[in-house]
Amino acid sequence: MTLAAMLLALFSSLGCDKLKARDQLNKGVKAYKDNHYEQAITHFQKAVELDPALINARMYLATAYVSQYIPGVEDTANRK
Repeated sequence: MTLAAMLLALFSSLGCDKLKARDQLNKGVKAYKDNHYEQAITHFQKAVELDPALINARMYLATAYVSQYIPGVEDTANRK
């Protein structure tokens, strides 16, 4: 009985992280569409931490990083 309760708690927390990751992904997409790239990056990073298998979060994270790059500009922030 105790083992069943522990397994139920484990599986429910895993599902909860997936939902939290989806929420962070949606918040990141909204921030990205509003041209708030730093905020979007933060949300996408949290989504990846919560659910490393969420490929869309990784794709949007990469896209947000690329959106900040300005070709031909050689300052430190642009290289970062």
